[in-house]
Amino acid sequence: MLIYIGILLICFTKIIFMKIFRIISMICLSGLVFSCQETENVVDENLGSLESEEIVFKGKKYEPLNLKTYSPNAKTQDSPYEIELYSVEYITQKGSDQVGQTIIFSDRGSKKLSTDFSPVAKLALDGSTDISYYVDQIYPGLDLDLATKEAAIDRAASTWANVICSDLGLFKVSAVPLPIGVIGAFEGYNYIPGYIADVNHAGWLPPAFFDEITTNGGQFILGATFTLILTSNGQPIDTNGDGKIDVAFREIYYNDNFIWGDNDEDVASFTAVDVESIALHEMGHGLSQAHFGKAFVSNKGELVFSPQAVMNAGYFGGYQADLKATDEAGHCSIWSNWSNK
Repeated sequence: MLIYIGILLICFTKIIFMKIFRIISMICLSGLVFSCQETENVVDENLGSLESEEIVFKGKKYEPLNLKTYSPNAKTQDSPYEIELYSVEYITQKGSDQVGQTIIFSDRGSKKLSTDFSPVAKLALDGSTDISYYVDQIYPGLDLDLATKEAAIDRAASTWANVICSDLGLFKVSAVPLPIGVIGAFEGYNYIPGYIADVNHAGWLPPAFFDEITTNGGQFILGATFTLILTSNGQPIDTNGDGKIDVAFREIYYNDNFIWGDNDEDVASFTAVDVESIALHEMGHGLSQAHFGKAFVSNKGELVFSPQAVMNAGYFGGYQADLKATDEAGHCSIWSNWSNK
């Protein structure tokens, strides 16, 4: 009798074990399927060859300067700090085998690579913590008229300003009929070396300007954002103690080597680069966001990004004027506590 009971217990235990094993297997299998599907959706048709966005160091290119700000009535005001070029970030065209990069011009070996605006420095410079932007009136490029391009940049700025987690007080500085731009002046173009706003859209320049950023850059760079930092006695400063170098201002330049459109048929057919889409990306850099996402080479030889976001280092083509969740999250991490940080 005991033998029969033992046999029944063994069989019953085996049945229960098999059922549990099946349930676990199904759960694991479902997890694997979900994982594979998610990976396929993200990576698309990649060959798996990673082209990661890199931070590249170059020797300091320009000496620190004592600069002047320019107000809408063309009056000037001396800056209480020195200002030095720190880095440039650029985005590449659709179909390029190049991926956008961040180039650091002033590597002090401190591992302190992040930069951001400081409310303390802003109060000293401007008397206000509100963030400003400006659109150049002198270098509109060869294709679209200035009014069309300026309106597209304004829409891009509004998109960032309307992210509900932040209140950076973003406003536009009135037009000044002067070519204002530090980097443009350094590179020998007809600019006055000064600044007007925190984020300066400094116009469209020829490809030779972008060749100075990286080899043949004029053939694949669509736009570039230069960060200029505040220094005192030649050293970067951190007035609000957030562990980031204080930004003086940023300058954005667009490449006139490409055909630019305004969400039109040329943009839809990928024969033109959309102004608002690129301005949205560059304005993100202007507001301290870095590149986001990993880049892969597809079986068509093109770069694809995972996940897709406005702050990817490459342009997908077409009209991309809506922020992704990752873009908004990055923005909120920077600006949600402004101006108390």
